[in-house]
Amino acid sequence: MLFFFRLGDRELASSHEARAGQNAQAILTSGDWTLPRLFDGRVEMQKPPLFYWLVAFLGLLNGGQVDGLCVRLPSALSALGCVLLLQWWGIRRGRPLAGFLAAMMLATCLHFTDLARTGRIDMPLTFTMALTVIGFSEGCRRRERGKSGRVWFLTGYVAIAAGIMFKGPIAVALPLAVGGAWWVVNHVAAGSLAARAFGPRLNERFANAGHFFWGVPLVLILTVPWFVWASLQTDGEFFRVFFVYHNLDRGFGVEEGLRAYPWWFYGPHVLLDMLPWSLLLPLAGWWLWRNRDRDAQFGGVWLLAVLLLLSCMRFKRADYLLPAYPGAAWTLGCVMEKWYQARPSRWLVAGFAAVMTVTGTVWLGYITLVLPAVEETRTHRRFAEEVRKHTAKEVLFFWTEAHVIAFHLGQPMTTSVEWSVLDDWAGRGEASYVVMSPQALEEHREHVKQGVLEVLVWSDQMAPSLGQRPRWLQWVAQLGMDVRERPYALVRTHRLPTTEANSYTNR
Repeated sequence: MLFFFRLGDRELASSHEARAGQNAQAILTSGDWTLPRLFDGRVEMQKPPLFYWLVAFLGLLNGGQVDGLCVRLPSALSALGCVLLLQWWGIRRGRPLAGFLAAMMLATCLHFTDLARTGRIDMPLTFTMALTVIGFSEGCRRRERGKSGRVWFLTGYVAIAAGIMFKGPIAVALPLAVGGAWWVVNHVAAGSLAARAFGPRLNERFANAGHFFWGVPLVLILTVPWFVWASLQTDGEFFRVFFVYHNLDRGFGVEEGLRAYPWWFYGPHVLLDMLPWSLLLPLAGWWLWRNRDRDAQFGGVWLLAVLLLLSCMRFKRADYLLPAYPGAAWTLGCVMEKWYQARPSRWLVAGFAAVMTVTGTVWLGYITLVLPAVEETRTHRRFAEEVRKHTAKEVLFFWTEAHVIAFHLGQPMTTSVEWSVLDDWAGRGEASYVVMSPQALEEHREHVKQGVLEVLVWSDQMAPSLGQRPRWLQWVAQLGMDVRERPYALVRTHRLPTTEANSYTNR
């Protein structure tokens, strides 16, 4: 119910979902699975292609049509994978109760459940991150017992490669931060860090790290060829846009146009986004300070390592913190198991069950009551249908990236930010149709000389009035649940003779 119930009932609600839908549908339409493209023909350079390939595959199973379910299903399946992975890990570690508690708390964290129902890459990245960390943990554990951990290390390296193909270098940085932090914590606790790292057992340590010599080349083989090929196909533009801008510039704050956030940005988000279970984090931290539980400590290091790494980045988003949540849930599960084993209590069981019940009920009410009211206020699909009533020909999206409208509109379409292009469209012999923002519409008279722009309809006029909705939907809408989507105008161009164009410009 949390992840899959009525998953496809909603329209694509964000730019990320609409971009994924466009890329996947363009793959199915063109048959080209190499470089995903948006509907205007531009190569997708913000992210690697694996997420779009998954959506396209689901669209292929859906009869060649990508819809909201296809876009969101990879996130829902990844969330389910994270939950089952924690339960399995608890069983494997001989702590099935801890695994069960961790899995249930992760599934019902406020932001985790929300992103499980959203078509974003962050949830698949979180699953590959969790699989990497747990795979390497199990590999090291078997190696300490004198057994082969090759299968687990292989799992970890393949998961890293998948994470890179989902979102790039961050899929390496996150598990590396967790592993490095855990290594430091263990060696500092055991004595001198330098002596432990470079002491007489150095040769043994190199032997134990032998998996690096085949694992790193494996990751490179699985990922580098596509990135090199994509950069060559785009004359190096993919490398500049994806690696330089979306990773280096955004991460280290070189790009001035990006808003910077303070270093403590993620602290409040942990407490807010992990509700209701974040209320237990201070108690769990206090318990760990007074007691030793290596499993719980590992989860705490997982949470703090991701939190500290992302806090060092200049550009921050609450969604980026998602890979830390499995570690936090694992810590809480282990600590709560210890609490119950130390003092079995029906009240503790009843309290956990009550919180789970209330959380599930709230989500059920939100999915069945609130979301339909919100969907009633969405205008972009209706606006796209209105555009197609006027023309089946190519539509220009000028100075705007309305990806949700573009997805519902379909091809043919094009985008531009050049005023000369808009002026050429206005000077065509036949009427042309343009989707514009209010700001561009206000400024067009300074730049458009060859024609007149006639506003046909605004997107925010597509929403039904409050009186047209059922009474209970009116009540939900009055609570402020209406979606405030950005308005866009559909304009039709009319070519003017030169004398009339001068008069129109003066007006």
